[in-house]
Amino acid sequence: MKGSTTAVVLMVSVSLVALLLAGGAGADESIIRLPVGQGEDAVTEETRPWDCCDRPVCTRSDPPLCGCKDVVQQCFATCKSCKPAKRADESAPSGYMCRDAYRGYPGPKRML
Repeated sequence: MKGSTTAVVLMVSVSLVALLLAGGAGADESIIRLPVGQGEDAVTEETRPWDCCDRPVCTRSDPPLCGCKDVVQQCFATCKSCKPAKRADESAPSGYMCRDAYRGYPGPKRML
């Protein structure tokens, strides 16, 4: 009985090794290779359209897709879509808002 158990274990082990070797033969084609050593900045080469943002609106993706709802006197030069800000009423200050979307973190808040 002991000899037959050893033989069964040996046969199962040899079968598993053979399956692993046969399955790994074509595995090179299905390997996904990721870029190495490019850092976080390699994800996006865009320049953030604003230097700072007090009112960011971002998705929950990683990296997030962000917009900035700050109303400013003049948009930064890197902003591609600068539009007049919608005013709630006539007493609200007029200004501009950068309507660009940026893939990445919104950056620092304005320092007073």
